[in-house]
Amino acid sequence: MAMERIVAEVEAQASNASAPQSSGGGGGGGLLVVRPDMVGTIVRLDGVEYYIDVFRFDAADTWLPALFDENGRCIPLFNMSMVNGRQVRVTFSSLHPPKNIFSFEEFAMAEVLPPREAYDRLLDVVGEFVEHRSPYVHRLVVSWSLASWLHNLVSKKPNIYVTGFFGTGKSVIAQIVRRVARYAVDLVGTFSASVLWNLGVMRGVLVLDETDRLSASVRMMLRRMHDAGVSITKMIADELGWHMYSFEVSSPILFVGTHLPEDPALLSRGFILKMHYGKPRKRAIDLDAEIKPIMVSVAKTMILHWKRYIDALRLAKAEVDEWEVHERYKDIVIPLIAVEILCRKDWGYLEDALRYASTASFYQLKANRAIGWVVEQLYKKGHRVGDMVVIKESEFRELARLATSLFGLSESDARYVYQYFVSASEPCMVDDEPGICLDVKDVVAVRRLMGNAVLRFYTRR
Repeated sequence: MAMERIVAEVEAQASNASAPQSSGGGGGGGLLVVRPDMVGTIVRLDGVEYYIDVFRFDAADTWLPALFDENGRCIPLFNMSMVNGRQVRVTFSSLHPPKNIFSFEEFAMAEVLPPREAYDRLLDVVGEFVEHRSPYVHRLVVSWSLASWLHNLVSKKPNIYVTGFFGTGKSVIAQIVRRVARYAVDLVGTFSASVLWNLGVMRGVLVLDETDRLSASVRMMLRRMHDAGVSITKMIADELGWHMYSFEVSSPILFVGTHLPEDPALLSRGFILKMHYGKPRKRAIDLDAEIKPIMVSVAKTMILHWKRYIDALRLAKAEVDEWEVHERYKDIVIPLIAVEILCRKDWGYLEDALRYASTASFYQLKANRAIGWVVEQLYKKGHRVGDMVVIKESEFRELARLATSLFGLSESDARYVYQYFVSASEPCMVDDEPGICLDVKDVVAVRRLMGNAVLRFYTRR
């Protein structure tokens, strides 16, 4: 198929799915240098904004970046070609792209779907192959997968942690994500330079499947990836010689395992899905046949609607401002709300999902469950003095002793519980005896984690 026909096909389909195309402005002269760190970002040429993505160009076994204007019009950026009066130089054109990245040819031929239809078709597939008592688990998988295609447009990416007994369908979710989320890269063991490079240049999602024990170094790397990104540096040769490129890798993560890491800080960066035994309507062996027809279309739909997604992000940020949840959780839910807005769906379930995630991540540690119990007792037995909750230290030590026994804490966990309250409290005197006082806002905030968020998430209709 001639490249002119491919580009024409993309433009024709985009104009059917979006508003009328704009002319895009005139030429500006000079160079248009395309670097690896530009993939998944917004660039401005002659006063016009474009989203830049990357594909595989099979005819030359190389990378092919492409610009998309706000109406979905596509401009492929062949190395050393001319675009708007500028010569294009793709700095990583000498590297071979991985096979799991879409070719420009198959992207051009894929059907363009309205966002709502793409959402519904993917939701149908997930519902056929994943059985869960809460239908919102299916929607979380769908909205997360769709958001992954434009994840580089947001600073904080939500993770998904899937856990449960063996045979409950955890790996089926991983199989679905590998096919419909953005260019999944599997992590086996520890991070390597190749894993980070592929994640970075493809802007892919990271998948950890059946990984029940994470080392401290891997957990630290995953937290860094969410908070600030992980730096990657690579020497690349092109027509002008060798050049060094450095950029940050920050990818959404899908974790699948029978054991979640005992790391509340890591778990608080996403949503926890606990799977249960059930019989899905279809077997995993049939998944490929069901999902293959929509794989590229789902990606294409999100990429062509990048401008509308940005508009939806602004609305989503305004919506979560009033939520009584920690700011960290607000950050991770915004991309999913934006997908629901783009697809004209009700996103109220995400508030329940967020509260459930905060509860589940906090209580993953046994010591934290003991802390929650102690906070509940402080709320009931402590004395209110203005904005503080006060209690005699002797009474607090008795509560800590009971918590140690009730939850079977080790000596180190018991010290952790005691130090938790010492760090957050102030010394005081209560009836001429030493005591501690805590800000009532802190007590209420931790107590809120013990609410009925789990019940709401599983029963909300």
